[in-house]
Amino acid sequence: MNPYSKSIRKNKSIKNKKLTQNKIFKLPVILWVVPVLISGYLLYKSPNLINEIKNNNDNSAKKEKLKSVLKEIQTTPKEIPQPNENTNVPSTDSTPKSEEISKQPNKSDISDKEDQEKSSNTENKSKFTLYFTKISNNNIQLSPVSIKLGSNSDLIKDIVNNLINKPDNLSDQYRSIIPKGTKLISYNLNKSSLTLNFNENFLNDQYGMDGKKLKIAQLVNTLTKIHNIKQVLFEINGKQVKYLDRDGLIKNTPFHKLNNLN
Repeated sequence: MNPYSKSIRKNKSIKNKKLTQNKIFKLPVILWVVPVLISGYLLYKSPNLINEIKNNNDNSAKKEKLKSVLKEIQTTPKEIPQPNENTNVPSTDSTPKSEEISKQPNKSDISDKEDQEKSSNTENKSKFTLYFTKISNNNIQLSPVSIKLGSNSDLIKDIVNNLINKPDNLSDQYRSIIPKGTKLISYNLNKSSLTLNFNENFLNDQYGMDGKKLKIAQLVNTLTKIHNIKQVLFEINGKQVKYLDRDGLIKNTPFHKLNNLN
């Protein structure tokens, strides 16, 4: 053999030995490292695993307790206690029957009160003569009518309002000539002189010249019968006007009772 070929074989044998040694060395290292890594991972995860195991144990214990309680409820139903007949049940109404009866008013007392109110109302009312117009056969004339009014109320205001708006219980043959929409704004009584303050509707007319006179006569002849009133004056919206109609035919002067129109 050549010396060169011998050297090549030696080198190959040396390399093979080294390879075998490396393989033999690597196997124990791998077998040693892997368990160490696994144990380290387990140590890292062990707290979480332990907690999970505990929670699972607690949940299972709770479930078992609930199951046992449900079984007890289903097997041993509770009995509802029934009240004894001899036991006295306290009543919610603390007021005695005698007080309840005394609180309720008697029908006789109610009727007596109503009768007293009716009698007092009738006693407080007095009869007064009011003048309305009566139309018959195309003739218009004043007619006195007796009407009950409250003596304690504002008598002048009540009389004027009843003359403007005829009472419902009065016969249809009687009418008021005072124009519709007339309102008494105010009045002033100075000794024997009465001043009436109306709105502008008092100047309107419906029945010609007779209507112009009769609307004034209704008020004057009625009001001069009370409170010693001797004359009546008229104002429109708080002002003294020259005429009491739209046509300027009735002068606004102090009016006394018109006897010729009865």
